[in-house]
Amino acid sequence: MIGRVSTVWPVAALEGFAAELRRLGDGRNARVRAAAAHHVHQLRLIPWMGRAELEIPLPQCGTSASFYDLSAIEFTTEPVDCDLCLAQAELGDLLLEAGAAQGVLFELP
Repeated sequence: MIGRVSTVWPVAALEGFAAELRRLGDGRNARVRAAAAHHVHQLRLIPWMGRAELEIPLPQCGTSASFYDLSAIEFTTEPVDCDLCLAQAELGDLLLEAGAAQGVLFELP
């Protein structure tokens, strides 16, 4: 194509790697070795490289070290002690409770 740059990601080659990270992170928390503070973070699935089919577990708080060096993520069963992860989890619980308590505003025809 003239005048356009096309980036082709080797998605098929990375799907197995993403699946393995999801398996390792399932039901676990993580510590990021490259971060200055060695807190234990809650994990959430995030699309990797902007690809929904490549979801991988990364810290809930978005600590940036993990986005650049996935080998720095150390999965653990230790309890979460990252204040931002804990606050986001608490906020999420409150929003879920508020949504469950919300009644139907109007019936659609």
